[in-house]
Amino acid sequence: MVRLLIISLIKSMAENSYRNRSGQTIMEMVVALSVLTVGFLGILTLINTSLGLNRVFSDNYRATYLAAEGIEIIKSLVATNEEKNIPFCAGIPEGTYELDYRARADTTTEYDCVTPYPGLTPIFMSDTPLRLHPDTNLYDYVQAGVSEPSNFYRRVKISYQTTLLNGERDKMVVESFVAWKDKTGDNEISLATYIFNSKPRLP
Repeated sequence: MVRLLIISLIKSMAENSYRNRSGQTIMEMVVALSVLTVGFLGILTLINTSLGLNRVFSDNYRATYLAAEGIEIIKSLVATNEEKNIPFCAGIPEGTYELDYRARADTTTEYDCVTPYPGLTPIFMSDTPLRLHPDTNLYDYVQAGVSEPSNFYRRVKISYQTTLLNGERDKMVVESFVAWKDKTGDNEISLATYIFNSKPRLP
């Protein structure tokens, strides 16, 4: 009788121990899953932030390139004027322009310092986005082929400073502005340079 009682007591204790252990196992699983979920959410947030910052840096890089390109286009026009021995400011009057790499100095026609070359579109504020051509990776304003409007707006401002006694313009100030929008808001980058008249006409 005592033996049966002891065996029954041992079985009861074993069953209670198993039930308690199974409850502990479920609780351990819930805690482990919670910790893993929080960890994965943190990793996903970090990846999302990293991708967002990558886009911001990429846009800044492209905007800097486009602003520099605006200045280089004007330098090319000035170089052509000097090569053809025509006035420094011919075809490049003071003002603000939309322009792209297709702007060329038209040396077949005589230009003064008031009429802009073809490809220099006078504007007050740029409202036409540059278009990206995926096949060439070039930006322009041509709505042809598979070009897509980009997020970038460019304007180039030209002004002159005169220091020569004969009143000839001898220093050009070129300011190139590129504006765009992203998740951080409205952005604008500007670059500026001086271009000097290397062949001034002395009095």
